[in-house]
Amino acid sequence: MTSIRFTFILATGLALLLTNTVHAGPEAIQFGPRQHGRIAVPSENSLSQATTPPSRELALGSEIMVVSGYEPGASGTVKVHIDRPGARVLLVLTAYESVRWQISSTPRTSIAAILTGGYYESSLESASKVPAYRMDLPYSYEKDNANFHELLSKLHAQFGVERVHAFRGQYRLPAQVSIAEVDAPHAALTLAGTPARPAPVKLEFKLRDSSGVPVSWTLSGPVSPNEAHGYSDAPIAFAGSTGQRQYLLKNDSLTRIDHDSGEETRLDLPSDFPRFSWAMDLAHDSKRNLVTVVSLGGEGFLYRYDATQRKWMDYRSLNNIDLYSLTYDRSADRYIAWSDRGDLIFISPTGDVLFSRNVLAQLEGFGRLYDRGNSRTPRLRLVGAGNAVALLYQANHQILRIWHYDVSRNVATLTYSAS
Repeated sequence: MTSIRFTFILATGLALLLTNTVHAGPEAIQFGPRQHGRIAVPSENSLSQATTPPSRELALGSEIMVVSGYEPGASGTVKVHIDRPGARVLLVLTAYESVRWQISSTPRTSIAAILTGGYYESSLESASKVPAYRMDLPYSYEKDNANFHELLSKLHAQFGVERVHAFRGQYRLPAQVSIAEVDAPHAALTLAGTPARPAPVKLEFKLRDSSGVPVSWTLSGPVSPNEAHGYSDAPIAFAGSTGQRQYLLKNDSLTRIDHDSGEETRLDLPSDFPRFSWAMDLAHDSKRNLVTVVSLGGEGFLYRYDATQRKWMDYRSLNNIDLYSLTYDRSADRYIAWSDRGDLIFISPTGDVLFSRNVLAQLEGFGRLYDRGNSRTPRLRLVGAGNAVALLYQANHQILRIWHYDVSRNVATLTYSAS
């Protein structure tokens, strides 16, 4: 008996020792608390959503109302109440995340149909049996955004819609959204967007097309609008009174091309210079015959090349300021750069910052060119002429927008829009 009791005590003590060894100490492995996800419970008010294209007539005579966001709140439910007695409403609901949409309306409000869209499928409930459709519609919680323009474009393609009458957008949608009034008319709510205005000053400049031919432009567009020209996206600078020499960034190096002979010369950096990495643009200082290059690699660098002596002069760090484009303004004898943050940075011929202006918020319609927060700020080409700066947006080899910026007044104006 004594032997059996000793064996039992020894085994019990060993088990306790192992138990304490496994669970003791700050490195012990633990799982988090049990969580319960949102479980969609079918409702008697659930609406089935057709995937067939809705009728174009649904938008006729209807107020187009959009509720959109990235995600719902913690409950996952967004209640939308429409109070438009006597009005006919086409309701558009979009979100990236799945939403449980619950729709209600006042007795004399007529909802012609409900459209849902977003990355994930959402459920839809309404006490009134309203036609509902699931469509390929993007979310957008702000009007000045490429996604909102895409949403309008798709509504236009399906229904001929030119504008939205009410828009309620937030990143995280509130639990309750009520719409009792239409929004005040605003260009941002329309498919056309912000219209161009007359140029406040006269400014004519040359843009070289993809063949290197100079084309005359003004702030209001091309001087000869009936002539079709394509414009290269490649950073190129022309030197000489007739542009007989070209400098371009090719394979992350600077290359000189002689116009007459067509000879190409690669201008390699000295061994003690940082290598080009994401070289973005270049400009030619016609007073000093210097070529200046800006890059994004590392902290970013500004390089200067003496085209007369045919040698690299110097370089300097940009201290993590990302410059997307660069131009030289001969009349003011300075460079102007466009940054990823929407800054115009004015730079001396030696590469020193003179001053900078953030103009992003002043560029009407600029937000429609990209999805802010999910993509980079678009690159703008620049033309400088003293107190006037032209900012050009180019895509698909075409100039689509021009803004004029008045340096002294710190005012920007949209003066040209091709679409």
